[in-house]
Amino acid sequence: MTNRRKEPTRKGNVVRVERGLVPDMEWASAFDSRQMGLMLTIRRELARHTAGLAEKVNTKGLYFGYRNGRGFDALYIHVQKKNLVISVRLSRAHVGHLRAEGYKVNARPCHQYRAGWLTGWEVPHDDREPLKAVRWMLAALEHDAPVKLAKPPSAIT
Repeated sequence: MTNRRKEPTRKGNVVRVERGLVPDMEWASAFDSRQMGLMLTIRRELARHTAGLAEKVNTKGLYFGYRNGRGFDALYIHVQKKNLVISVRLSRAHVGHLRAEGYKVNARPCHQYRAGWLTGWEVPHDDREPLKAVRWMLAALEHDAPVKLAKPPSAIT
């Protein structure tokens, strides 16, 4: 039976909630606080714009994972020293759009890549326009399969 409440459950190094965000006290000590400003902005915006968002945090693998309200994985964000490395459930056809917006994308051959996701998207911790990246993440959370959007997602308000 899944935990439909907001209380976190822990299994080894993974802490999750089925609705909302994992409380900071459950994961913050595992991450370098100097690298978390962008991640905190992303978390806040994802929760604000996604009904039924579910979050999991792996405190050993140093990543955050997100599901939409229908239970489909949509996004994994790995926290690294210089940037966030993101796997997002969008078609790899969007690599050109992300590069045109100034992001580096170097595909990573992982489970998500084999499932058709766009992987290896790098967002530097000092990104001056975090909402530009968040809009792509929100687009992935809206769908239940890797999709090619008709056009890049619009700005967040």
